[in-house]
Amino acid sequence: MVAVKNKKEGNVKKIFGPLLAILVLAVVVKSNPVAPLQIICIPGNGKVTICLDVLDPYFQIKSWDIYRSVSTNGSAHYWTKVNNQPISYVADQTNSFIDSTVINGVEYVYWVKGDEEFVTSDWITVRPSGLPYYVPPDTIASSTVWSKDRSPYLIARTVVVMPGAKLRIQPGTKIFFLDTGQIVVQGELICEGKPHEPIEWYGNFSWAGNQIAATTSEASFVFRFCYFASFDVPISIGMGSLVVENCILAYNSNWYSTPKCSVVRHNLFWGNLWGYQCSWRYPSLIEGNIGFPEKVIMY
Repeated sequence: MVAVKNKKEGNVKKIFGPLLAILVLAVVVKSNPVAPLQIICIPGNGKVTICLDVLDPYFQIKSWDIYRSVSTNGSAHYWTKVNNQPISYVADQTNSFIDSTVINGVEYVYWVKGDEEFVTSDWITVRPSGLPYYVPPDTIASSTVWSKDRSPYLIARTVVVMPGAKLRIQPGTKIFFLDTGQIVVQGELICEGKPHEPIEWYGNFSWAGNQIAATTSEASFVFRFCYFASFDVPISIGMGSLVVENCILAYNSNWYSTPKCSVVRHNLFWGNLWGYQCSWRYPSLIEGNIGFPEKVIMY
């Protein structure tokens, strides 16, 4: 299912010629041709392909950025920058980017901004579908491994790691949350990625609240080389022990911890609303983190 915010149509230039065979098989949405930039969004299995064209030759852009939000009743509330680095624009060629961090069945809104002032596209709404996600059981009562080969995992309900159980997540695994999804840990959650193969966590930014939490003082969390994006509160640890090292937390609301022991080292906080909140009442080691524009808040 696709829709356009502005239904006024324009001609697709010959620059998109090589994609015509794909466009015949896909439901395509185009942006308003009155805007300086026009984008075409092609939904797929767990991905959306965004194609760009510059309609006004007055603008000579060299790069472009893509912004995305979850659609709520046809409107957008919180924008996430999709690409980590500016995407180079090459004139007279097909310029496209594949966003593979989407959840099938969820409606998204996209727009594009060039590197010149006021050079933007209109909003486009699109809904990807078809990727076979693995939905884990609601209860993990023994040692369990989530692997890259079986991912992506979709957390649509509350998943409880029972006391004495250990959930270990392997490098390269992707985990997606719907706003109804949550992981509650009463045992151990061990997430150890690698520098070139991080564990990726993606929310469905809809003010869904705490999505990784503890309900017992025996809970234990380890996050190394993980990437968290588009959550309200990805990590909310009020008890137990917590280690977060060499992780990236980008475009979330905030996260906080008040466990008996927190180690938060060498992480990057980028584009979050509040950053990291922790309690001065409990021992914490916080060092070597980079935050822009956030700061650590003690309470």
